[in-house]
Amino acid sequence: MAEIERLEERLAEATRRQQEAEAERDDRLASLQRTAADFENYRRRKTQELADLSRYGGQGLFEALLPALDNLSRAVGHLPAEADDGLGEGLRMTVRQLEDALAASGIRPIPSEGQPFDPAIHEAVVMDPGDEDGEAVVVAELRPGYRYHDRVVRPAQVRVTRVARDPAEEPRADAQTEEPRADAQDPA
Repeated sequence: MAEIERLEERLAEATRRQQEAEAERDDRLASLQRTAADFENYRRRKTQELADLSRYGGQGLFEALLPALDNLSRAVGHLPAEADDGLGEGLRMTVRQLEDALAASGIRPIPSEGQPFDPAIHEAVVMDPGDEDGEAVVVAELRPGYRYHDRVVRPAQVRVTRVARDPAEEPRADAQTEEPRADAQDPA
């Protein structure tokens, strides 16, 4: 009987060690799985960062060039329309070349005048009084804004006013928006 008790104790001890070993194995496996998942997330994040760097890498240069383009455009805007001297034409060509080069690189101006005010792409510098319940509309562009692919590089600085909404454009509350169904039974 003592021999059986010793064997049972040894079996219990072996079972306990096996359970501890399995628990340690499970912990290490879980740790390895977490590490593998972390590495996969890191790899995806770095791949995305490289793609963003490739796509938006020139943004700093473009941001540095925009004030120069603004100044050249202002200079051209102050030239008399009848001025046909070489300097005026040279300034106009330089502005066109810069705008074309930026457009070819993915920089596009943000449309502003006459557009509904959008704080994501417009910076309201002046707010004119208008219809208090009206829609905010850009009435003048004070400094052009630009997008680089789908990102706003610089919001357009604009003058905004509120204009009354056209009642013809607003949906009527009493209008039925649902068409009658073809399979509906006629009650008559």
